[in-house]
Amino acid sequence: MPQLTAKHFTTAQGDPIAYNIGGSGKAIVLLHGFPFSAAVWHTITDILTQHYTVITIDLPGFGNSVFTRQLNFTDTAHIINAVLDSENIPTAIVAGHSMGGYASLGFAQEYPERVAGISLITSTAEADDAAKKAVRTQSVDIILNGGKDLFITALIKKLFTAEYATANLPIIEEWIARGKEVKEEVLACYYVAMRDRPSSMEWLNQTSIPIQWMAGDQDPLLPLAGIFTQSAIPATAFINRYEHAAHGIMFEQPVQLSADLMNFANYCFELHPC
Repeated sequence: MPQLTAKHFTTAQGDPIAYNIGGSGKAIVLLHGFPFSAAVWHTITDILTQHYTVITIDLPGFGNSVFTRQLNFTDTAHIINAVLDSENIPTAIVAGHSMGGYASLGFAQEYPERVAGISLITSTAEADDAAKKAVRTQSVDIILNGGKDLFITALIKKLFTAEYATANLPIIEEWIARGKEVKEEVLACYYVAMRDRPSSMEWLNQTSIPIQWMAGDQDPLLPLAGIFTQSAIPATAFINRYEHAAHGIMFEQPVQLSADLMNFANYCFELHPC
C-alpha cells in the first residue's frame, strides 16, 4: 500500500508546518480535530491512498507543526492553501474532523476555487450559541490554570461510545497522553478560535460547492437533528449516518467512513475533472 511521506516547510507568514503526503491522483486533504494531530488519520489513509493523493496536515501546535502565534480559521485557511501550493495541487476535497471541519469551512470561504468538495466529519457549519461560548470560555480558564490534564482526559473519553472505549482502552489512553503533551497556550488558542468562529450557515445557502456531513447517531456533541437541518440548505449535500458511533467515527467505523468519503470524492471530481 502507498506510504505517506513526511514533509516540512515554512509558510510566508512564518508558520513551520508539518504534513504527510502519499498516493496518486486527485487530492484529498484531511484536517484533524481538537486535540488530535495528523496521526489520527492512520485508520483510513491506507485505504484512501490506493485511489487518491492524500495529504494530512498538522495544524500549528499539534503533532510536528510549530505554534508561533495566535490563530483563527482564516489563518489556517492560508496554511492549507500554502500546503496545496507547495505540492502544485490546484483543487482538492477538504475533509475535517470536528475542529478540522471549521478549518475546512474557513478554507472553502477563503479559497473556493481550490475546493472540489467539503466533508464535515462530526462537524457543523453553525457557530457556537451563547451557552457553548460560555463553556469554551470556562474551559480556557481551566486549561490555563492548571487543569489541562483533567480537561483533556474528560474531553477525549466522551468522544467515543462506551462500547468502543471499553474494547479499545489502549487507543483512548494513547490519545489522552498525546493530548496532554499539547501546550496550554495552543489548546487555549484553538478553543478561543472555535468559540469566536462565525456561522457558515448563510454561506451554505450561497455556495455551489458540494458538502458532505458524516454523523454518529450517538454523538453527544452534535445531535443528528441539527445535522439534518444543515444538510437541507446547500445545493448539493451528502449525509452519512453511522449507527453505534459517537464523535470519533474515524476510529469507530474507519472502513465505512473511507467508503463514504471516496463515494463523495468520486462525485465531486466528476464535476471538477481538471
